[in-house]
This record gives sequence, C-alpha cells and structure tokens, in this order.
Amino acid sequence: MPPKYSISTDNTANKSQRQSGKFSKAAKTTGTLSKPKDFRGKKLHEAGLPVDQYALLRNAIPNADGTSTLQVTNKNPSLLSYHGSKVNTAVAEKMISSADGARTSTSILLSGANDTAVWHSGYIEKKTTGQPQAHNLVRKANFKMASTSTSTKGVSDRSVSVAIGSIALASVAPAELADKAPRSSSTKEVAWANSLEERRNEVKLRIDGITLAPAERSFVNKNVSEYFSSISPSGKRRPQNKRSYSPPRKTKGGTYFKGGGYTDPDPKKPKLSPPSRDAELTAYITQPLRKQNKS
Repeated sequence: MPPKYSISTDNTANKSQRQSGKFSKAAKTTGTLSKPKDFRGKKLHEAGLPVDQYALLRNAIPNADGTSTLQVTNKNPSLLSYHGSKVNTAVAEKMISSADGARTSTSILLSGANDTAVWHSGYIEKKTTGQPQAHNLVRKANFKMASTSTSTKGVSDRSVSVAIGSIALASVAPAELADKAPRSSSTKEVAWANSLEERRNEVKLRIDGITLAPAERSFVNKNVSEYFSSISPSGKRRPQNKRSYSPPRKTKGGTYFKGGGYTDPDPKKPKLSPPSRDAELTAYITQPLRKQNKS
C-alpha cells in the first residue's frame, strides 16, 4: 500500500502552506470575503473555482429554503448573467471548502471548446487567446453543480471534492492537444511538457482509488460528464465508463508535448494513497499537476 498523502508533507506546497494545511489566506477564514485576491495561491492556478466565482459563492445571501442567492457586485461579464440566481447552500459550501486544494501549476494549457488547448497566462511569453473562454467553461460547470436540487442524493464533502478535482483534471489539456496549440514549439519547460501525460495519468489513478458510494458516484459522474460535453461536443474526449475521468493516455508520441491518444486502463496503483482527511482530497488529486516548491 503506498503511503498516504498529507499536505503537511506535500513538496508542491511551501512551508507556510504545509504548516497551515491551506494554499491561500482566504481558506483560513469563514464568512464573507472582502478581498477575492486572498484566494490566490502564489504561482498556482485556481483549477477548481476561479477566484471571482469562489468569492461570489462565498458571499451569497442565505435563504430559508436551503438555497442562497448570488449577488454580483462587479461588472465582470463572466458573472453578470448569474446575478440573482439561486444555488444549493450545502453544495456551495462544500465547493468553497474543497476549492482551496484544487490547484495546478500556472504552466499549463487549458482545455478550450471543441477539443482545443489554449495557453494559460502562467506561460507569460505566450499569447493567451481563448483563456477567458476556457475559464468560463469551468465556471459554467461549477454553477451547474452549485445549482443542484436540494433533494439530490449523493452530496457529500467527498463527492463534491472528487467532482471538483475531476473537472480540474479535465480542464488541463492533454498532451495530444497541447502539442497542436499555436507556438507549442517554443515551450521552454521541456521536462514538464515531456511528463504531462504521465502526470495526468497519475491523477486518474488517484481519483480511481477514492471510494464513493453509488449515489456519490452518480453525483460526481453527472457533473463531470457535463463538463466533458462542453469541451468536447464531438465526444473525442469522454469519461471512462462509470468514471469521472477519461481513459489513460499514451505517454509517448507528439513533438513538443509527449503523449497520445487513449490506451487501455492502467492496472498500476497511484504513488500515494488518499489522505486520512477528506478535506485534503482536492490537494491530493491535483498534486501531480503542480511543480515542486523548494521554499
């Protein structure tokens, strides 16, 4: 049995993050969030909830019927259409608590619409055309999850964490698509690019090793499959049967980002076992997509 993951020994977190068990200042407090930037993690991408969406859910106004009303107080066009919408308070709270751990390196390519890959601003020398649209696809999936009916079964800290982590994985474009992105030949992080698919496959193994009850798995799969439909209407990218992640991919092939198409399920075990606390599940799931932090 591989050793259990713990954020206290996570080599992708810095010293203060390992000690606090959190990646951001915002996650240390409760209640309304006056400074959304406090949710940012240094040199990390918020792969679960974008910063503005995290603040919007956290600042929602509770109602007596188990829902909360969203109040958009800025002019962000990505959020304006959600003003006045209602979300399931219990689901939203679980999304807020699990989102801190869902972090990846900023040196990634995001999954764009129609089976494309777009540069994230972590590659500061790259054009980031399509990044806002890619983030909007994640926002849309998250709002659908947050709007889950209050009578829905399978809602738990674990199921929400796995759903958030699974969408975070799918939002990182596979090597096969990254290799076709404009200017992929100019990437300077060769070792990182060459191991992309190996790391994505490790995340899939980690998700597979998390035990879910049937109702929890149904909740997770429903939300993740809807996100897959938004990034790949053609069905070229698809969840593995009764799972919340796509089949493993070949780790060879490609020119600048090593990896290829789907391959047979991998019988290997993940390098680490799930953590003892469900509160650390999203950090555990997304760890392979973060670079080692030497501070």
